[in-house]
Amino acid sequence: MEKQNILNFMGNTKELILIYDNMQPISPKDTIDIILTPYFYTLKKETLPVKYSYQAKSIASSLFDGILDNLDEYRYFVNKNRDNEWIFIAYNPNKIKEFLEEKGISLKFVSKVYFIDQCIDRLSKPILLGEKDALVNLNQTAVIVPQFSLNKDEKSMKIDKSFTLKRGISLGETTSFISTTQSMVISLIFTIFATIFMIEGFRYSSQNIELENKIETILDRYPSFASSYTRESIASKYKRIDKQEREKRNIVKKLSQMVSKGVIIDQLLVDNHKFSAKFISTNQLIIKKLKRVAKEEKFKVKNSSNRHTLELEGKL
Repeated sequence: MEKQNILNFMGNTKELILIYDNMQPISPKDTIDIILTPYFYTLKKETLPVKYSYQAKSIASSLFDGILDNLDEYRYFVNKNRDNEWIFIAYNPNKIKEFLEEKGISLKFVSKVYFIDQCIDRLSKPILLGEKDALVNLNQTAVIVPQFSLNKDEKSMKIDKSFTLKRGISLGETTSFISTTQSMVISLIFTIFATIFMIEGFRYSSQNIELENKIETILDRYPSFASSYTRESIASKYKRIDKQEREKRNIVKKLSQMVSKGVIIDQLLVDNHKFSAKFISTNQLIIKKLKRVAKEEKFKVKNSSNRHTLELEGKL
């Protein structure tokens, strides 16, 4: 296996392999990603008035009509380049699968499949393909040329981590998207979580039994609590008290919201059945505004001989 065609990512055990026509057979033992050279696809660039990839993909087949035979055998990958051109790639998955099998690459080990034109910006120097051909960037398009056409002093490059891609295709026959090592790590993590859940479940179960024992002890000490009627009466009583307290807090909140600059709350009384409040302001406009708010809240406005005061009352 040629080392320039393989990349071991940090944090990712998958190898990245460049696939070309005259490559040597290889036999991967774990999941790999592959990058296809133009041997395996046809590319077109178009400027179209569409915004989304699915819109462009819907017309992809029509762009290759008359260029490719047996269009039904082709699939399409669509992407947008930095010049806002739509990149259309037509590929025959069956031919790709046949080639990979011929080169000893079992489809069950192939995870993601990419096209070299997806990372054309990173192809800054020729990549040698075997002994005769080279992969070059010609006007932002990947092209295969004979090596003798290269300048003698021109340096070549190898695939490295800069060729890492996010989007790709699947040939639909992978058994797993993660490597064996990753599978073992994930299995170990799930085993640890399962053990933690079992321990926590046992702990909560023990606490539940302890709580039940405490309840039984209390019921033995206070037999009247064992009666469901007694417990329901107590619960009903405290529920009623809680409702009253919530109503009190709600009334106090509404009255406090009526206090602003130029307003003084001179008196406030709230009990379990009713409330009353007295506001003072020297500004008649503020008094009128307070009356309007009080009516919206359905508070009763008491008549007052003092035009600088506003007295409110109501029931809970």
